[in-house]
Amino acid sequence: MPTFDELFPVSIQQKSEVEKVLNQLTIEEKVGQMFFPFALPVFRNKESIDYRRVVELCTKWKVGGFVFFRGTVYDYAILGNELQRLSNLPLIFSADFERGTAMRVDESTSFPYAMAVAASQNLDLAEKMGEAIAEESLCLGIHNNFAPVADINTDSQNPIVNIRGFSDNREVVSNFAQAYARGLQNYKFIATAKHFPGHGRTNVDSHRELPVINCSKVELMEEEMFPFINLINGGIRSVMIGHLAVPSLENNKIIPATFSKRIVTDLLIKELDFNGLIISDALNMYGATNNYSVAEGAKHAIQAGVDILILSPDTEIAIKSIIDEVKCGTITEERINFSVKKILYAKMFLGLFENRVIDLDNIRKTISAPQKLALSQKISDEAITVAIDKNIDLPISKEKKISILTFTDVLETEVEAHFTTLMYGEYSIYYSRFINPELNENKIATIIREISKSDLIIVPLFFRIRAYQGDVLLTEVQLKLISEIEKLNQQKIFISFGDPYIINKIKIDGNYISAFGDSKMTQRSVVKGLKGEINFKGKLPIKLFEV
Repeated sequence: MPTFDELFPVSIQQKSEVEKVLNQLTIEEKVGQMFFPFALPVFRNKESIDYRRVVELCTKWKVGGFVFFRGTVYDYAILGNELQRLSNLPLIFSADFERGTAMRVDESTSFPYAMAVAASQNLDLAEKMGEAIAEESLCLGIHNNFAPVADINTDSQNPIVNIRGFSDNREVVSNFAQAYARGLQNYKFIATAKHFPGHGRTNVDSHRELPVINCSKVELMEEEMFPFINLINGGIRSVMIGHLAVPSLENNKIIPATFSKRIVTDLLIKELDFNGLIISDALNMYGATNNYSVAEGAKHAIQAGVDILILSPDTEIAIKSIIDEVKCGTITEERINFSVKKILYAKMFLGLFENRVIDLDNIRKTISAPQKLALSQKISDEAITVAIDKNIDLPISKEKKISILTFTDVLETEVEAHFTTLMYGEYSIYYSRFINPELNENKIATIIREISKSDLIIVPLFFRIRAYQGDVLLTEVQLKLISEIEKLNQQKIFISFGDPYIINKIKIDGNYISAFGDSKMTQRSVVKGLKGEINFKGKLPIKLFEV
């Protein structure tokens, strides 16, 4: 397995500088280095509560970095530079850019979901995507991407992995996660494999409650941990621990893996020989906060072997509590030094001791560059998959009389409207309507009467997993309308712009196309395929029961 020096190579002189810095830090400063609170990179006046909060975390509590959330391109860069200049030590900035910086940064490049990337069957594209995301991230001042998702989507009812994961097959997940991570780390950048030891074998969202993974250690090693083991062998620089209870690894106790020394230290560090940075999942999630106070959560995570604690519900209380634990001897200073030295070495490797601020002039040249947008479109084009083929003629003839019924799990927005807008630009659409959760049952007869006059019925399905939401569900009225559609003799094309498993909740007699996402590029790819500009050549990376 790669050693820490191999993961974060620095010169002998730089090692000496790290040791010098570590020896000069107070225990208060050392503890602060292990915490990464959240930052919102949107404009705030310097006297605002939000701005004063991040400044105080930086200058008083000496945190080691921040996790950036939703913001704009220039606010990312400006806030990052301001915080770097205020901090006595350079800061590591992290973000959740699984499918590109656009997940959090307006007007930047959006890439398809992981499952779409796997459907393309193209590992080279996965690596190039990783490189593009790392380049944009560094341009914005972000040094660590909480990706790839290395969870195997074992349970089709999983409410939080789903299309964020590459596949339900361990080999596919492992290969694509490695390619994506390799692309990220082709730069001086930190990729993070998550959520160890595997969040796929559950139908519970750890944002809402603590999932319990009920399988043996042998099963875990052979399946759930298989991608993680290969990523560790391949040189992944950090691993995120999931808020998951794994009784077979914890003498049948129901405690989060984040707080388990047996899972973090004994298994990940010692048995799997992982020498990189270990990051907690967000400590403000219910899977961590249930049954644990802020102070208890921080204490248990550090005792378990976690190096970086992200998004504590109250960072100040957490830092103070750990300082007290060290002073009373419950946590040794040697334990703190072990993690802080790793964090400082990572900062040295990233070049932050030499230059911690970014050049804003590079933003216009790098963010949403034409070659990155073209790469995203290419991945999307190659990912669209005909999961069920009922021999409906493609491309669709311009002479067809087409109706479009767009089913959504939210009130329609520009995202859900985009597909219909694109189709109106290509075809003469006879009838179109949004079918949102508020549809009244007395409207069904009118809808059926209208679409029965068309030659082809296209049914886009905009249902996707969201944190804190739970399972993806259609309303009873939506299900009834689909049942009535199925009674018609017209040809039908159902298109999932989200959860591909939605097909298991409905009965259809028509083509079923899975797009694995709802971005505008993905919707454009589907329209390109329907009109014959491209061929649908994706391959399902999961098993669908009805196929």
